[in-house]
Amino acid sequence: MAHIAIDQDQGLLIVQVEGLARMITPRDRVIVPLDHVVGAVARPEPPRNLVEHLKTITGAGTHIPGVLRVGTFIADDGCREFYAIRDGKRAVVIELVQERFRRLIVEPSAREEPEACARRIREAIVHARSGPNSQSRPGTNSR
Repeated sequence: MAHIAIDQDQGLLIVQVEGLARMITPRDRVIVPLDHVVGAVARPEPPRNLVEHLKTITGAGTHIPGVLRVGTFIADDGCREFYAIRDGKRAVVIELVQERFRRLIVEPSAREEPEACARRIREAIVHARSGPNSQSRPGTNSR
């Protein structure tokens, strides 16, 4: 459903919607600095019934119950979330700060297990915060 790439040189997390789902969402890519990613966890996303769907319809996303959920939706807490999932059982939830979206809920491509994807993102966060670029920033200790 989504290709999740990490550009360590630029310090970016890139989520690219794949396949036909790209044609039904106005936003098919989300790019965020790794510094704004606070966590990632493989967590099944429960299916939404019609009433729950209607509560979040104010976003610019497409939700076909039981088939897919892609695009921007408004969460119960009023924050924006970006979805790119088919099977909620394979969801990876990426928590963000200082971004348009509070969460990215994505399904990694079939080649990657959700747990491995979440681990890869968490490792990239650690690397971005402790890598050579972080040591050259003003006010950081280089020990």
